[in-house]
Parts: sequence; C-alpha cells; structure tokens
Amino acid sequence: MKSIFLYLWILLIPCYNYAQDAVTETNNLQSLCKIWGFLKYYHPNVAEGKFDWDAALLQVLPTVKEIDNNVDLSNFYIKWIHSLGTIKKRRVKPSKDSFDKNFDLTWMGEASFLTDSLKNNLKYIERNRHQGKSQYVKLGKYGEIKILNEKKYKTVDYPEEDYRLLNLFRYWNVINYFYPHKYLMDTHWNVTLKEMMPLFRNAATRLEYHLAMNQLVSRLDDGHVYFSTPQIKDYFGPKYLPFLLTYDKNSNAVVTKILNDSLATLNHIERGDLLLKFKGSKIATIFENTKKYIKASSVNAKYRKLSNTSLRSTDSVIIELQRKGKKIENKIALYDPKYYKYGDGSKVKWKILKNNIGYVNTANVRIKEVSLMMKNLEKTTGLIIDIRYYPSYLIKVLLNYLSEDRSPFSVHISPDISYPGKFNLTKNYSGKKNKNYYKGAVVILVNENTISRGEYLAMALQSLKNVYTIGRQTAGSDGELSRVEFVGGYRTTFTGVGVLYPDGNESQRKGVKIDKVVKFHLDDFIKGEDSILNEAILYLTNKSK
Repeated sequence: MKSIFLYLWILLIPCYNYAQDAVTETNNLQSLCKIWGFLKYYHPNVAEGKFDWDAALLQVLPTVKEIDNNVDLSNFYIKWIHSLGTIKKRRVKPSKDSFDKNFDLTWMGEASFLTDSLKNNLKYIERNRHQGKSQYVKLGKYGEIKILNEKKYKTVDYPEEDYRLLNLFRYWNVINYFYPHKYLMDTHWNVTLKEMMPLFRNAATRLEYHLAMNQLVSRLDDGHVYFSTPQIKDYFGPKYLPFLLTYDKNSNAVVTKILNDSLATLNHIERGDLLLKFKGSKIATIFENTKKYIKASSVNAKYRKLSNTSLRSTDSVIIELQRKGKKIENKIALYDPKYYKYGDGSKVKWKILKNNIGYVNTANVRIKEVSLMMKNLEKTTGLIIDIRYYPSYLIKVLLNYLSEDRSPFSVHISPDISYPGKFNLTKNYSGKKNKNYYKGAVVILVNENTISRGEYLAMALQSLKNVYTIGRQTAGSDGELSRVEFVGGYRTTFTGVGVLYPDGNESQRKGVKIDKVVKFHLDDFIKGEDSILNEAILYLTNKSK
C-alpha cells in the first residue's frame, strides 16, 4: 500500500516554480508520440489492454496540439497518466544477457517539455513496468516480434490527419522498441520522427501519404523491408525492364541477366550493354532522386534494387545504351514481371570440376539429396559451395557432413518483451561431432544476390575450420522477419531478429565476411567468364598442390 500512496503523491505534485517555456505544436506531437508509445508497452493497465489505446490518442491529440508551454504540457501528461489508474510496485528481474545498443529512454530527461514531476512519473512506470502477457506484442517461434490486436482500418487508405499521425506513432514505436538493428540506421530514429512528422501531417493527396509511408519504412536501412500499395505501384509504374542490372566499380549499370530472351531480342537488348539513361535521365540522377524510397541495407544493395523501384513505367520508354563504345538510343517496352524468369537459371545441383574439385549449387539441392550429394563428392580434393542465389533450407543437414564438431556460428538478438527496447542474446550452434566429416578445403561463393537465408548459410559454413569465402558484398539482411500493418491494411516487414557473428561483429548492412573480394569487371562478363568461380578453382588448385 505504501508504494501506491507514493506513486499517487508523485503523480499529483503540481509544477509550481517551474520556468515556463514556449513549445511548438510539432514538438508537442513528438513528445506525445514517445509518451503514448511508452505507456502502450510499459504501463501495466495499458499493456494489458484495459484501454482502447488508439481512441485514447485520438482523444488527446487536439488538446496537445494547442498547448503552448512546457509546464501545461507536462501537467496534461501527468493528469493523463493518473487517469490510467495506479501501478503497484513490482519486482522486475534484469535480463542476464541484455543487449542495450537499441535502448533509448533519454528523451525522459529532456527539459523542453518534461518537468521533474513528469520525469518521476515516467521513471516510476519504467521501474514497475508491465510483465507477462501483453495485449500488443508477443515473441514468435524464432524470437521475432509479432504484433497483436491492432485495429485494421482497412477501408481507410487516405485518412484524415489525426489517423495519419496514429499510423506514424504506431509504426515509430514498434521500431523504437522492437527493431534489433535500430542502432545501425544512417539516420537516428528520433530524427526520423521529426522529419517524417510534416510529411504525414501535410500529405495533401492519397499518393503523398503513401509515399510518406514508403519513405518511413525505407529509413530502416533494412533489405528485409517490403512495402507497396496500388498508389505506389502506379506512381513508379506497374511494368519492369526485361533485364537485370549489375553495377561496376564506376557505378555503370550493366545488363547482366536477360529475364525473357524473346522480349529482350524484340527490344534489341544484349547482355553487356551499359544503361546510361532512362526516360532522358541519367541512371545516377535517378538513383539520387529516388534512393529515399529504396528499401535496402547498403548503397550497393540500393543500386541493385533500383530497377525494381525506380526504373519502371506504365508503357514504352526511351533509353540510352552503350554497346561496344557506341551510344544507342532505343525505345523499349516494359512488361509485367509474370513474363520473366528470375533465379539462377541453372539446373545443376552438384558436379565435379577439373582437378577433382566438387561444386554445389545450393539453390537447387534439396535436403533429402544432401546425403547422396556428399557421397558423390566425398573423395574430391576441395569443395565449392555456391550461395549466389537463394538456397534451399539445408543448413543443418549440410553442416553435419562438413563439421568435425559442434561449434557456435551466430548470436541472435531478440526483443525482450519484459523490458521494451532491450534485447536478449542467444548463441546458436551448427554441426555435430563427426569423425567422418569432409576433410577437403571448402570455398564459399557469395555476391550481391546473397541475402537472408543465404547469408545465414554462409555464416554457418564460416564457423568451420577450413573455409575460405570469395565474392562480393552480400545484401546485409539476415534474420527472421516481423510484420506490421499500417492503417488502411497495408503490410510491411522488417528484420525481427538480429544476427551477429559469435565475436559480436554484424552482418547486417555489412554483409558476410569475405576473404577474397572479386570486383565485377565488364570485360570478364562479356567474355562469359565467371570470375568468382574461377578464383575459387584457382584457390583450391593451389591449395591441393
């Protein structure tokens, strides 16, 4: 009982003799976003679902917008907190392996709108925060966050301003407390809130609002982020180029993969062409103007996604190519991606190359085939494992044949539901004790197409003793996905579980570790040379001598 009376006493302390400073409507809304989200996940009565928390926000928004000084604002928040009921003092156990790089409640110390009384209230709630089952979040099977019981608003694709703010506040707080790689963003998440606020508030059309949501999710710098709406699709265009691009060391866009042979022939496109302009604009200019909408973990990955994001149209377009040093202006048609063939294109599962070197294409091998594959390759002098296209899920089985013993290969960063903003660390192991393991050297092939499961497989293989990695920077997006639904029913995703190397180094945004970097060279490509594979063969040949 004593703790409850103490809480009420702190709560009702008036803000006498506290200097009044002017506050702006924008600053008020930023503070409201942070306090509303904090109470949603920390206050026991709110986190247990005793209030319609969307409705609570919509109710206080008009008042908060009109308050013009920090003392009145602080007093308003204190009264709002008081209306939520008392909080009993709780015994909260600290996490054993807490990952704190994302934890940030420093805004509670900002004097711009928080009086001492309000700070004390918020700190009391933090110390006696909600424990147990939450109305709004839970952990999934792999430690990723799952969002629960949010109102859908599926018929509201261009809501009025207050609902647009609700949308921003919801998403900002999910990422603020549960995104494992928040600390790696280029732009601090608090700055993103400040910069996104006017975009959401002032969106004069449905399209502006949808582009604001797209720009918001792109700020995560995460290749696992997906977001699209019919408005965004129409804005960039529903049709795609009939080829894929790779960017060389000078950021030239090279046609490296034809997605439909007949359509490429019809449009006079050849592998090795340099794409210089699209609709009259240089590719570099298009990239600079639209990169804020591209959802990827690194600059290289953003370039790789440029075709699918910005080089689109509703109809035919004029492009400028360079072929064998000659510039060519060409009118080409774009098509629905249903007509395209993505992926490796090769049907090879495994084979033996010259010098008795084994080769495995992880995109085509299935779990049930691994035993036969390793029997066929067991007498090879070395093994090349190609992870340049998305692999099937064969990590555990493959490692059992290649490992001498069980060893750690990654550390997972999972949200701590009991202390939002903090994360738990879990070490993961691969392989098993096996005296008949494959004794030859192993080379892993990776490039810009290696993403997610491919990067996870690479990290697992790199835990082996005799492994060498060759290729180019990978996508830098690894870990289980989480999903969020925006107001209007539009879904987006993000990396819900972080993945580190056992030594604490990140693969997120950086890509996996590479021992030998092989840069893309146009001349090699035109000659049909697989420079990454050739480097691997040379390495294993020299090693076997």
